[in-house]
Amino acid sequence: VHATGLPRSWNTLDVYKRFERFGIISRIELGEPNTRNRDAYLTFRPAPADAHWANQSMQVADSSGMNRTIYCTNKTNPVFMHQMPSGKISLPERMSIPLREIDFGVMRTETNMSSFFSAFSTSSSRAQLVVDLQRKAIFLGFPIQVVMQSPTEHTIEHVFKLRINPAQVREAQTGYTENDDYNTIVLSIDSPPLVFRRTTKIYETHDSKAAYWNEDSAWFRQTDIDFDPLGRKSCIELAKPDAFIDIGRWLTYQLTFESRLWRTTQLQNIVQALAEHNIALDQSKSVSVEVEDADFLWDWGGNSKHNTSESTSFLDELQEMAEGVVQLPFALRYQLEVCLSIGVLHEVNMSQDFLKRLAAMEPERAVKVLEKIADGRQRYYDPYEILRLQSQVSVVEKKRPAYCTKIPAVTVTPSTLHFATPVLETSNRVVRQYQQYQDRFLRVKFRDELHKGKIFPQDDHSESEVFSRISRAMTHGVKIGDRIYEFLAFGSSQFREHGAYFFASTAALTAADIRKWMGNFTHIKVVAKYCARLGQCFSTTRSIPHAVNIETISDIERNGHCFTDGSGKISPFLARLIAHHYGLPNSDDDHPSAFQFRLAGCKGVLSVDPALRGLTIQIRPSQQKFAAEAFGLEICRISQYSAAYLNMQIILVLSALGVPDEVFIARVRTMLKDFDEAMKSEDKALILLQKNIDYNQMTLTLASMIMDGFMETKDPFTTTCLRLWRAWSLKYLKEKARVLVEEGFFGIASPDETGILRGYSDDSPSVDEVQKDGDLPEIFLQIPDPDTPGKYIVLLGVCALARNPSLHPGDVRVVRAVDVPELHHKKNEVILPITGDRPLANMCSGGDLDGDDFMVIWDKDLIPPERNHEPMDYTSPTPATSEGVVTVADMSRFFVNYIKNDNLARIATAHRYWADWQDDGVKDPKCLALANLHSMAVDYVKTGVPAYMPADLKVKMWPHWSEPKGKSKRKVYTSKKVLGQLYDEVKRESVVAAWDMPFDDRILSACDPTESMLDDAREIKALYDEAVRRAMAQHGIKTEFEVFTTFVLEHHQDINDYKFAETMGEVASNLRQQHQELCYERAGTDSKSRDWERMRSFLVAMYRVTAEEITAALVETTQTALRGGREIPVRQRTFEGMPFMSFPWIFARELGLIA
Repeated sequence: VHATGLPRSWNTLDVYKRFERFGIISRIELGEPNTRNRDAYLTFRPAPADAHWANQSMQVADSSGMNRTIYCTNKTNPVFMHQMPSGKISLPERMSIPLREIDFGVMRTETNMSSFFSAFSTSSSRAQLVVDLQRKAIFLGFPIQVVMQSPTEHTIEHVFKLRINPAQVREAQTGYTENDDYNTIVLSIDSPPLVFRRTTKIYETHDSKAAYWNEDSAWFRQTDIDFDPLGRKSCIELAKPDAFIDIGRWLTYQLTFESRLWRTTQLQNIVQALAEHNIALDQSKSVSVEVEDADFLWDWGGNSKHNTSESTSFLDELQEMAEGVVQLPFALRYQLEVCLSIGVLHEVNMSQDFLKRLAAMEPERAVKVLEKIADGRQRYYDPYEILRLQSQVSVVEKKRPAYCTKIPAVTVTPSTLHFATPVLETSNRVVRQYQQYQDRFLRVKFRDELHKGKIFPQDDHSESEVFSRISRAMTHGVKIGDRIYEFLAFGSSQFREHGAYFFASTAALTAADIRKWMGNFTHIKVVAKYCARLGQCFSTTRSIPHAVNIETISDIERNGHCFTDGSGKISPFLARLIAHHYGLPNSDDDHPSAFQFRLAGCKGVLSVDPALRGLTIQIRPSQQKFAAEAFGLEICRISQYSAAYLNMQIILVLSALGVPDEVFIARVRTMLKDFDEAMKSEDKALILLQKNIDYNQMTLTLASMIMDGFMETKDPFTTTCLRLWRAWSLKYLKEKARVLVEEGFFGIASPDETGILRGYSDDSPSVDEVQKDGDLPEIFLQIPDPDTPGKYIVLLGVCALARNPSLHPGDVRVVRAVDVPELHHKKNEVILPITGDRPLANMCSGGDLDGDDFMVIWDKDLIPPERNHEPMDYTSPTPATSEGVVTVADMSRFFVNYIKNDNLARIATAHRYWADWQDDGVKDPKCLALANLHSMAVDYVKTGVPAYMPADLKVKMWPHWSEPKGKSKRKVYTSKKVLGQLYDEVKRESVVAAWDMPFDDRILSACDPTESMLDDAREIKALYDEAVRRAMAQHGIKTEFEVFTTFVLEHHQDINDYKFAETMGEVASNLRQQHQELCYERAGTDSKSRDWERMRSFLVAMYRVTAEEITAALVETTQTALRGGREIPVRQRTFEGMPFMSFPWIFARELGLIA
């Protein structure tokens, strides 16, 4: 309806109040007011039964009391038809059918549903099924009436809706009903939906200053449907005995509707739409439904509705024993909760008898059985079936690398908990100190529902319950079995991923004791900084087993800037020892020259100084953050060569500084041509792999495999890894504009301790003046010589220096690389001047020298013509402080507020979109304002001052390269700017594994391993495959090849890509090292002596058993079996269906020696 002649002062609430009597308003959009009037468009959904008024005038009073006439026009459009994925048919964009009731429950067997709650249509609100094709969502709406006793008995009604992504639907079946007047459909989903409640205070959802309102503003996210807010002031756990509907656990819904609807177009369209989204309605068997009482659903585990206290006293334990509650060892109880939380077992099928059978098993074997079914992700309706798996698991305890640990982990979502089987990970100082309490640490991550990923804050208060649940966990803890894990602290990267460590205190050790041991933080009044200093102790590090000599030296400061911020020195001897510890080159002439470290309360980078002797390090005040007792040297990472890649942000900045679009397009076309050639030519593949070195240097491993002849022999694993490398490169080239800079470097930076390099001067020529090369600030960079392995070359000439992320046009600095003989001991690190008026590091996106990575580009075409754009002022805002000593409550509050106000991704995204839309790109005032906000958002973790994005900076239009989901076509435009052109150049490719290629006969025929050796190899392969599957599940990775190479195509989006590369490097390295140790042991040698003759035979055994598994599986893919009345393949030729083949390649170099 188009309403004109509205009073100029009216807002959306005034319009709503005037028109709500005609029907349910779903949208109001006000036009710009003129001198006296304004107009509005209103959408009613469903359409009012009586709409005669929609073409008439009506009288209203304005703010002065004068009567005026509003004119209404019915602007109802024809039903918008949405083209389906198949392209063959079009269906209405929004379809719905009324329901008599919705039953909520779980599948007890494959054909039997247990229903625990029923929601019926009422006279005021009906239950309904809605399929919204524009939003790609299924909605289930329903009312619930509750009788309240206070202040007097009365009934209240709340209306809820579930939002289900079609990809979540596991099964859709017809149900069985004894009443011919009704039919049912039973939907089962594999992860919890988003749940909303419609507010009864609609008027409060209108913003008096906004010109737009829609019904989404009236729907608020829910974490529970229990109407008992007081019950939410306790720890959170998997069981929710007080819930009306356990929205996180009851994932099967029976929809009951009138039989006559089967024949309607509307329902047939819905069935067709579901089929188009791969949800076929199975009518071959009917699901029967049994109504059950949920009050006793958790009695078997001691979590009944009548036993929900937070602590377990001695009397409680006696009562549990008397009632026959089975006590499981914690490791077994935890793994059982893992299986329940991920859905391979369900509480509806549990019993005390099953627990007794489980408890009677050898504990280690019982845990392994549960780990096995958790890895398999297959639902067991009969839990007793898993007891038959005892003989199929190995209880061999794998030797862990000294720097690794296994810690329980849980993901807390709005509706439930998801526990994870503990996986091997690099440890930290705190866990190493208290390793005997290892299973009392809990890694906690807060996410939205699994299909949504990271929690992104909304501008309204619609998600306040989600944050209340996070606050509840931080305040009251997480319960597992008889333990309550309470908040301990969080590391900096963990914090950015919305994660924290919890600890289950004992009489001997509490979380407070651990925080006290970590250091003295009482002098820190800034809550954010207090948390960051605690978090320093949780950095993943390797401890170096040498006592070091610590000296203190001064920082170099000038003009309010610190030119050595975060950087200290290390002796060459100690640098070589660390390199040896890591298995890296450690000769006098070739060893790493910079290390990111932690030591007591110090952090930052240590760079080699030849003048230092023995085990000496020199620390600066800028590196000393707090006092601590733990004085061991810990290494986070080591300087290394890595190729430089452009990304969307830097391309936008370079473009604004005058680099032509054609330069970027030419680089992309060269990359595409090179990848095509590399799949056919070994020489080309070697050139690319040795040039495009990734963060984890896996391209060098692939290059070695090619040099050993595995590409020529078409080894299936090598071939698949090369295909993956290409697909991964193309994916990121298209989605992130990740363009290789052949003449570029990416790595750590340190200061020029000699003071020789020229610094930046405020007297440098302005943007409009010509700047001579000799006037440019200077850097030093020495990198591997691509033509002479083992040798290094010094970079010379004009370069661009930048740091990720770069949003401001002044973030990219033009500099000159020079040769300084006194710095020749510095390799694979950018050396920046300590002279001048302002540090170069700070000018590059506000960076420092405590471990930030910098990009150096010497490709002449990519060096911007505009050389000296004024840099941004990166001074942080005044931090928020605490009045007294920072408390755990302060830390918890800061954690929750951070998640509420974590706008970093939104700001960065808005900056890209506005830069693409506006003519001046990143120089546009909107982009400059967003760059400033981005700096505030980055510093939020240190200052506690959030960055709020004003309405005028919010995105109004989406470029096609952003691949917007759920946006109307009129909000999406085809970008002709540089990012749009680059996006259109690239096509994605999927990876097809080379299972049918022959395994390398050079390995298979190298020798004849004994049968015993083959059996050992099979056993270790099973353990390795299990560990890889666990890593895949933990990070949401689809294939083993992605884990092995770290070229991951898809993962849980709660870690940014750069940090994720680092994380996956650790995962892959830990997997290799742990299973290499097992192989050495079974071969009759060890990692130090490495008896080659014994290892040679064992490696052949590893390769042979892998080949045998793949060959046997390929045969099964050609065979069929009769299941459910249909002939289907015995095995699917898919990544999920085929055996793994990466096992022998944990010894890639050694396989090359055999070949």
